[in-house]
Amino acid sequence: GFPDRNLIHVLTELAGRSRANATAVVDAVLQRLAQVPAGYRVPLLYLIDSILKHAGAPFASVFESRGLAAAFSRALESSSGRDRERLDYLLHMWESARLVSHETLRRIRRGPGGAGGGGP
Repeated sequence: GFPDRNLIHVLTELAGRSRANATAVVDAVLQRLAQVPAGYRVPLLYLIDSILKHAGAPFASVFESRGLAAAFSRALESSSGRDRERLDYLLHMWESARLVSHETLRRIRRGPGGAGGGGP
């Protein structure tokens, strides 16, 4: 199925057990997100969502400091149809649940080309 819930669950558990290496985990996920074709980005953003919701600290701050806003913006910009709807929904859920900062949400909405679009 799309996306693979079992795989997302397993990877989230691994992230939760790797909190001491959160930066390496985040960098690996964001690097993969940058490399895959547009049609494969939603499952990776669902993985990020799952890590933010279930693996806990320090992942939100690490994702934000390592360029989550720019990565999400690029995925949003290159998506269409059902993928776009999924990403819009995900962004709304992050805002409602306050999983990321207001500043990160603002940067995502502004897009990757906007000043201060996020990322090192």
